[in-house]
Amino acid sequence: ARDALGKEKAALAAAHDEQAKLANERKAQADALAKGAAELVAIRDALVKEKAALVTARDEQAKLANEHKVRIEALGAQLEEQTGKTNALLMTRDNQTLLLSERDSQIHQFEAEYSENLARLRLMQDELVKGEAQIELIKDLLLREPGL
Repeated sequence: ARDALGKEKAALAAAHDEQAKLANERKAQADALAKGAAELVAIRDALVKEKAALVTARDEQAKLANEHKVRIEALGAQLEEQTGKTNALLMTRDNQTLLLSERDSQIHQFEAEYSENLARLRLMQDELVKGEAQIELIKDLLLREPGL
């Protein structure tokens, strides 16, 4: 019976050693899993931070894009306004050019009339001088006549 107890004790000790070995293996696995889980948590936390940074960067880019869009629209409105002013100035210039052309035409017409009137005046002066000379001649002839 003692031998049977010794064998049983040895079997129990071997089973205990086996259980202790399995427990150590399980503890090592649990530690490895815990370490892996901690690494995953760290990776997840890093990814969450990176995602938050990317979201912030995206939001800033969207804000900048919106500001650029507003600025582009404002510049477009300014361009349209300046284009309208330019077109109005071009129309005014064209009207002024037309008026200037009409004035030039009138000036040329007045100059032609002036030249014509000046020529007529000279002819009239010449005729007047001739007429005065003829009057003087007639006067001289009449004054020379005896009886007058």
